[in-house]
Amino acid sequence: MKPLPKHLRPRYRYIVVSIESWPTAKFDKRSFQHALWTSTSRLFGDAGANAADLSLIQFKFSNGSGWGIIRTRRDALSIARPSITCISKINESPVGILIRGVSGTIKSCQEKYLSESSEPVLSGELLFDTKISPSFTRGHCIDIQTDTDFIGATHLDVT
Repeated sequence: MKPLPKHLRPRYRYIVVSIESWPTAKFDKRSFQHALWTSTSRLFGDAGANAADLSLIQFKFSNGSGWGIIRTRRDALSIARPSITCISKINESPVGILIRGVSGTIKSCQEKYLSESSEPVLSGELLFDTKISPSFTRGHCIDIQTDTDFIGATHLDVT
């Protein structure tokens, strides 16, 4: 069977996203893909989800931060962007997703938006609420672990 001619093949765009969550959050490529499908289906129905054809091409997540490259059809960017940004939880862990950019090829996505080196996560202890609590520092953000959850802070909040 012969492949389709170039002018009949579907055109795709690649969306690069940054993912942030608490340092103890654990999820993989499969759970993120499931969250993408669920979000798109809830916002635009099954027909909209089929039209967008969102699929996770590359994914990396560790220590509460990461990135992903999502493929979508060129004419469905207006469906893909809100679907991606409406994801608020993955595996019961709160998550924040930021769209860094859109490009026509995976290679240009990597060169433009993923060339920055990631910030290391430093663990330590801070005095918070009259007791010593474990903390995780990532760039200018500090996550302080309490008995039940995390509290986000900056260097100005703790000094």
